[in-house]
Amino acid sequence: MQRKREHVVRAIHGNERLVSAVSVSFGVMRVFFWVLIALCSGVADARAQYRFDHWTADNGLPQNSLRDIVQTRDGYLWFTTFDGLVRFDGVRFTVFNKSNSPGLVSNRFAELIEDRNGDLWATVETGMIVRLNRGRFTAYGPESGLPDIANMRFGLDRQGNLIAYDLQIEARPSLYSMPHINARAYRFEGGRFQPADELGYTSKEALVLGGESSTLRHFLVIGEEQWSDTANWLIRHLKGGGVRIYREGQGLPGKRMAPIWGNQQPFRALSQDAEGRLWLTDLESGRHELMSRQAPEGFNLWRGFADKEGNYWFATHNNGLFRARRQTVTPYGKAQGLIAEEVYPMVESRDGSLWIGTTNQLFRLKDGIFTRYASDGFFFGSGYSLYEDRAGRLWVDGHSQWENGKFIRAPWWDEISRWSLAWTMFQDGDDSYWFGSAHGVLHYLDGVSTYYTTKDGLAGNDTKVIIEDREGGLWIGSYGGLTHYKNGKFTAWTEKDGLPGNNVRALRQDADGALWIGTYDSGLGRFKDGRFTSYTVNDGLFDSGVFQILEDDYGWFWMSCNRGIYRVRKQDLLDFAEGRIRTLNSLAYNKSDGMPSSECNGGRWPAGVRTRDGKLWFPAMHGVAMIDPAEVKSNTQPPPVVIEGMRINNLPVSFDVWDALIHDPRSVIRILPGQDNFEIEYTALSFINSENMRFRYRLEGADHDWVEAGTRRTAYFSHLAPGDYTFRVIAANSDGVWNEAGASVEITIVPPFWRTWWFTALLVLGAVGALAAAWKYRVAQLRSVQIAQQNFARRLIESQEVERKRIAAELHDSLGQNLLVIKNRAMIGASTPPDDRAKAQFEEISSAVSQTLEEVRTISHDLRPPHLDQLGLHTALMAMIEKVEASSEIRFVYKIDEVDGLFAPGDDIVIYRIVQECLNNILKHSGATEAEIRLTAAGGRVVLTVSDNGRGFAAQGNSRGRAGLGLQGIAERARILGGRHEIITSPGRGATITVTVESKER
Repeated sequence: MQRKREHVVRAIHGNERLVSAVSVSFGVMRVFFWVLIALCSGVADARAQYRFDHWTADNGLPQNSLRDIVQTRDGYLWFTTFDGLVRFDGVRFTVFNKSNSPGLVSNRFAELIEDRNGDLWATVETGMIVRLNRGRFTAYGPESGLPDIANMRFGLDRQGNLIAYDLQIEARPSLYSMPHINARAYRFEGGRFQPADELGYTSKEALVLGGESSTLRHFLVIGEEQWSDTANWLIRHLKGGGVRIYREGQGLPGKRMAPIWGNQQPFRALSQDAEGRLWLTDLESGRHELMSRQAPEGFNLWRGFADKEGNYWFATHNNGLFRARRQTVTPYGKAQGLIAEEVYPMVESRDGSLWIGTTNQLFRLKDGIFTRYASDGFFFGSGYSLYEDRAGRLWVDGHSQWENGKFIRAPWWDEISRWSLAWTMFQDGDDSYWFGSAHGVLHYLDGVSTYYTTKDGLAGNDTKVIIEDREGGLWIGSYGGLTHYKNGKFTAWTEKDGLPGNNVRALRQDADGALWIGTYDSGLGRFKDGRFTSYTVNDGLFDSGVFQILEDDYGWFWMSCNRGIYRVRKQDLLDFAEGRIRTLNSLAYNKSDGMPSSECNGGRWPAGVRTRDGKLWFPAMHGVAMIDPAEVKSNTQPPPVVIEGMRINNLPVSFDVWDALIHDPRSVIRILPGQDNFEIEYTALSFINSENMRFRYRLEGADHDWVEAGTRRTAYFSHLAPGDYTFRVIAANSDGVWNEAGASVEITIVPPFWRTWWFTALLVLGAVGALAAAWKYRVAQLRSVQIAQQNFARRLIESQEVERKRIAAELHDSLGQNLLVIKNRAMIGASTPPDDRAKAQFEEISSAVSQTLEEVRTISHDLRPPHLDQLGLHTALMAMIEKVEASSEIRFVYKIDEVDGLFAPGDDIVIYRIVQECLNNILKHSGATEAEIRLTAAGGRVVLTVSDNGRGFAAQGNSRGRAGLGLQGIAERARILGGRHEIITSPGRGATITVTVESKER
């Protein structure tokens, strides 16, 4: 907090006693000034509008003697004590002392001030000064330019720089007079204190205090004016000379006095009069305001402070901290004459009296005075329900009527007595009366009583409320549901029909015809055009209980429950019903706002009333709560939100890390592997109902929506996945004004090495390498198997060819020679004619042997074509094709390139066999008329293409799905050569076989 003044000197706490002097009586003057002030400036309304709250060491303060109060620009309140420096957020005290804060040289603090840079300065009893800068404390003493022995006080120059004053107290000139003060000034520059003589101050007036024993307590310089005070005097030394005195009868209504500095201007003072009342005085206008009819116990005035929200804080010598703030609720209870534990119904009569029913007596509030009525005649002494009919008659509990200052018997006494008491009463347009009780509803008209229960259509017998329907008829609420009565017909609704809850306690029909339904434990309901809308705590309603619904002139619904009184803007309720908004904003009031008790009462009608002057009255335990909506001031200031700290695995984050995080937006909190749990502490800085502030937080990267934290000020997280996160927190003050910007902190959860990208990459690379190695190994294995199979097939074919060659040689050389010998001998026998018959036989033998010999030669050639070995592959293929063409009717077109020498030894026969198998297939199976054979060699590659125009076949094989032996042989031989083959065919479209082989020239 940077005060608007040129330079300020703070309080003197010395124990100097004023020596004897001549006393001056001010008795007559006191009376004169008091009357003058009362007539000229006026005394405020005598009703106290402030509530006092109290904190001591039992609530977290380190010590009950407070010396000074400051609110810093971030919103915190700071206090000095003799056992530490204290920071307060409205709920929690944080204590800084030598044991937990390096840099502090003592726990005994006195003065506080904040400079323009936001640094907080405090004096300690030893005369040193402590500075809080970016979370670190630094002590300054003589080595920093301060006097060796100093009575230091603080001030600020025009630019807001810190000025330290060394106060030198001179002897008092006489008894009961103010001492002369010489204040030497030191400005803090460049890390040291430099003399600033131009800002020094010396008092000159010799002021006699009128015979009062006084100790100079505070000393303040504002601009060129000096302020000082004792327990009973406030002295203002005016610019240019002269003084102005504030004391009892001279600007102050009380004798005991404490100045109030802080964020509110002009300056104020609090004084206590002889009757114990506390008065707040505006020192500029001289206007007084009653703060309290009786000072709180232990309230010994020392110093006051006004915060940014209009609260007043008071430090005491030995009784802790007090706060005074304006009350929203005015309580009426035992102190005002309402001696009751349980208050239930309330009704305003025509004469302006407020009748209040309790469990054992009846009260009437008229002209600020409570009158009590106990049991008398036909009045049983309790007031569970109240009603004033159209004739102005007051009815109590359904039994008694108040008339001419006494209670008389009701005409339906006998009938209602059967059901004990009435919880609610109503007179309809036909001048008939309706009474709701625990056992049903009684209707009374012209001496005729009719009883209605659930058997007649009521939703429930235990009836709590009966009101008039604007369209004629009645609305009846009970523990059982909602009932409408019209023209002798009951229509009931329960939870099954959409009613929010079956325990109905309050009903209200608005000008639009919508029926509002309050329940005991299921929230608020709205019934409009046959449709129910429910409002619950999940939708933003403060509580599940709605005991009464009152509407003010400013668009708010006020409701009561077991936890206090709360209000919701009616337009928000309508917008929610139409789907225009998703969340309600409820503002709650409880004992901290002035209620006699936070617990309101309901279930007896009416459970609250709006009087003709617009004030709202609600029954509660131990009294009545009154709210004047016209005087309700909402706190429109969004509360500052602060992230105070963080704990990881229950250990606080180091100061250096946290300091860097606060002052460097690029900084992040790193949570290392093994740090599975962390918590973040946050707060919001509003001092109006601080305990009712609400928070929402979200961990971006983990939470998709805001987490409703309520009033909790700590967020807990555990076992989050590695990654980058942003923690954000926002807060609403007690009036529901949200700080949507909030505060945030960046968090990085560092993964363990086995969850890092590089480790994952290594794993992936390792896995890929392993798979590649396995694949390579498998491919090599398969290739090895394939090569082995190919070698085996090659050796098999070679062995077959060798065997064929051997058989062909034996057929040619042995069998062929033998047959030739037989043939020759047969021819010789045929040429030696023994007779014609023998000749013919030799000729037949010769012919058969010639045929057999030709067949042997053919078989021999097929087993091993002689052209292949003698003339080469090209000639052998040409010879085979010409022979096949000569022996068939198929027209062959062929082109055979010179391929001799392009294949490894032994591979020629493989090509030959492939061509031979293709020709055999054409001859045996194709039914073709034309066929084409091409063997081309180019670019180190030999391509064999054999095609026909025959019937074709299924490419996958025969009807059983298997390829023929011929095709298998072609495929096997192509693999032996390291080549590939392709068959293109379909039934009726011929076939084309292509074999491609890399040539290997010899």
